[in-house]
Amino acid sequence: MNKGLVTAIIVVVVIAIGAIVFMTQGSTGSPNNNATSTASTLTYDSPELGIAFSYPNTYKIELQHTDRGHVVVLMDKVAAANIPVGGEGPPSITVSEFDNSKNLPLADWIQETPQSNFQLSPDSALNATTLGGKPALAYRHSGLYESDAVAVEQGDKIFVFAAGWMDQNAQIRKDFQEILKTVQFSTPQDEPSH
Repeated sequence: MNKGLVTAIIVVVVIAIGAIVFMTQGSTGSPNNNATSTASTLTYDSPELGIAFSYPNTYKIELQHTDRGHVVVLMDKVAAANIPVGGEGPPSITVSEFDNSKNLPLADWIQETPQSNFQLSPDSALNATTLGGKPALAYRHSGLYESDAVAVEQGDKIFVFAAGWMDQNAQIRKDFQEILKTVQFSTPQDEPSH
């Protein structure tokens, strides 16, 4: 089996397990990350990451700190409350931050970096789009769930917004598209010293 494929599969499984464990242990989000409410949406605003977006209030949001960066996980509140013990977590929306200090062009980073999961793409297609006013690339990948992903450069970071789904008509795909329309980027602020 291709070494890159094995690495990508391991990354997907580790992220899924991490999301499940994290969701069952509660939030460890930074106090600098604020969620504010309007009628049926909330706004996630992270000065530390330099991103903000609105999301449906039917989602639970958590921030994970990993050795590779930050991951914002949005999971349906009802589904998150009903994860079977020892079972897989439900499909979720993630915003993952990755280092790009090598300044790889976005397409190269996606195609060459296992964390993008592009190696698991059923069609190997990269589609030009924009996200928060910035050039971005959209693609699909498979794993535990089918996933839609959009990657964008922000300084020396790459952000990958992804939504896992089991049914092409799943509400999570529609929610993901609505979330993408609201993404805003700003200059990241350093994390305060503890």
